[in-house]
Amino acid sequence: MAATIGAPVLDAIGTFLDYGSAAMVIMVIWFIVKFFFMNGENNNNDQRAEKFGEWWNEFREKGRQKREEEGRNRETAATAATQKRIQSTRERLAKPVTGWLLRARIEARELFNHLSNGRAQDRRENAVRRARQDYDNMVHQLRSAVQHLRTHLHRQRDRALHNFLDQEYDHVATLLHLAGEIQIPAADDANWGEKVREIGQHITTIRADCDAIVGRLNAYIERAEMQEAANAQQNQRNQ
Repeated sequence: MAATIGAPVLDAIGTFLDYGSAAMVIMVIWFIVKFFFMNGENNNNDQRAEKFGEWWNEFREKGRQKREEEGRNRETAATAATQKRIQSTRERLAKPVTGWLLRARIEARELFNHLSNGRAQDRRENAVRRARQDYDNMVHQLRSAVQHLRTHLHRQRDRALHNFLDQEYDHVATLLHLAGEIQIPAADDANWGEKVREIGQHITTIRADCDAIVGRLNAYIERAEMQEAANAQQNQRNQ
């Protein structure tokens, strides 16, 4: 005869199955939440980590570029400062010389003009007096240029600038020596015309050489100015 299961047992089994079903539902829900939400959070974390890595690399690259740019700017500024110092030195040494030579050139022209005005005998005394004043002024200008160059030549440590000043010193000293050969004739000199012509030849040489030296000095200064302008343009491009 078959055994009969009592009602309490069946109730207990039903209750167990109900709890088991509920537990299964809860576990399914848990795995769904874990799969769709927790895995999604991990994906977001991975994306955040990737974006942070990209930002960090970009940050480091910008920092490197900024440091390189600052280094170039410092180098350019240092070069510009050096060029400015070179230009200032050249101007300080050359400008006074060009001024003295230009005034010497003017005095040389006046000297010859006054002597030329003394062709007439009655004008010679005045012509001689004024020509001697012009001569003294011319020599003073040339001597000032020679002394200035000689003084700064021995103080100059820049070899290129020293060599340039040395060459120009020789040229100006030659002019001073040539000026020393000029002898203003007396008003009653029998060879007045011939001596004035000889002085005219010396004056032509002195004036031409003054122009040549002034041109070289100005060109020497302008090269520094052009370099400084180029450095300034480079600075603007770097900014």
